[in-house]
Amino acid sequence: MQLFRALVLVSAAGLLAGCNLSSNLPSSYPVGDVSIVDTVVNGRPVMAPVAVFFDGLNVTLPSSTNVADSCVQASYPLTNPPFIPNGTLYAGDSITVTTDSGTVQLRPDSAVISGLVYYQLPTDSAVAFTPGSSMTVTVPGSPTGYPSVAMQAGTVPPYSFNAIDTMPDPNNFVITWTSPQGPGTALVISLQFTTDTTTTTPDQQIYCSLVDDGSVTIPSLLADSWRKAVPASRHLDSYKWKTSFRGTGSSGLLVRFQHNVSKSVFP
Repeated sequence: MQLFRALVLVSAAGLLAGCNLSSNLPSSYPVGDVSIVDTVVNGRPVMAPVAVFFDGLNVTLPSSTNVADSCVQASYPLTNPPFIPNGTLYAGDSITVTTDSGTVQLRPDSAVISGLVYYQLPTDSAVAFTPGSSMTVTVPGSPTGYPSVAMQAGTVPPYSFNAIDTMPDPNNFVITWTSPQGPGTALVISLQFTTDTTTTTPDQQIYCSLVDDGSVTIPSLLADSWRKAVPASRHLDSYKWKTSFRGTGSSGLLVRFQHNVSKSVFP
């Protein structure tokens, strides 16, 4: 099985937490981003972390702790490209990731993507872990690049959706899911559909960014669009994500974990 090759997704929406607005702003702010999307291989959960290090000055990193419930209707798929920062930093010969089931070394890939060097495992490699457990990321650092740091980060357990109504009362369309983790963990839901009766290919979506509290009430106008959708076009993609961040004042390390769930069969 070809495991995913994750890319860093960040935005230039402001200053990274930890940098103060003053006349004494630093000329650079080394940032490490370790991205993990889990999968299942031979019946066991595994992860294949990907790390990148760059100058994060004037960059905002995503945080699952700063999420408020919101839902919008948008085109599907979204076409906004990710912001890819410049200024790759060397962080040592290898990055160590230790889970409750094993240890792996991420090494710099020979390929440079958008000016950045990615630390990752060999193709088709992964490390087993227990969903919901913690892991440790250790960065040896470099005197002329990214500094040395180690931190613990969390993963998330599997989740599933309860029955999702295809003909909901627009004033009472509630979606619920199992194993909510509460504040600090977030959930993204994409309900995809079309109302064009000549096709079953989705071109619209109800996109929700949510606190992981177990339920969301879909606004009535959006619920009505879902109700009027071509039945065979309905599909749900979602992911639960959790970020852990360590800032030292002069640098920062972000670890983000993501678990995906999709659904095409509705009652």
